[in-house]
Amino acid sequence: MTKGVLLFAFNNGTVDYYKMAVATAKRANQFLNLPVSVVTDNTVNPDNYNYTFDNVFIETADKSNNKGSNIWINKGRYKAFDIAPYDE
Repeated sequence: MTKGVLLFAFNNGTVDYYKMAVATAKRANQFLNLPVSVVTDNTVNPDNYNYTFDNVFIETADKSNNKGSNIWINKGRYKAFDIAPYDE
C-alpha cells in the first residue's frame, strides 16, 4: 500500500498557493518522509520555484465567475482519491 500527500494549488491574484504547496511539500518530505504530488492549473510555472514534486497534475481552473482577485478555487478536490497515485 502506497502512502503520499496530495496538495491542491490554484493561484489567484492575491495568494501564491503554489508557493505554499512547495513549503508544505518540503516539510512533508522532511518530517513524514512521504512523496508529494500537486494538482494545479496551467498558469503556474514550476521552474520559478525551487522544488520538484513527485507528480504534477494539471487541471484547468474555471475562473470565469471570479468577482475579484482573491478568489479561492476549490475545483476538483472531490476527486482527490481518483487523482492521487497513492492508496493512502
